[in-house]
Amino acid sequence: MIITVSLARSYSRLQARAMLGMVLFSALFLIESIVSLVVYVHLSMTFGRYLALLLLAINVVGLAAYAVMYRAISQ
Repeated sequence: MIITVSLARSYSRLQARAMLGMVLFSALFLIESIVSLVVYVHLSMTFGRYLALLLLAINVVGLAAYAVMYRAISQ
């Protein structure tokens, strides 16, 4: 959410078309992360720990990608 807000502020200041794409990408990635968290909690209660751990690993990779994007943008 911090990245999305930061990108939105940069877009409003710069009015660069590339920034708008980054804002949209960041917002979609944030929505995907929230949905996957809900699915993770639901599946961990329904199907057990093994499936939930696999989904958690996938989300950790997504979080790492988000961190790399933030680092690239802030430099």
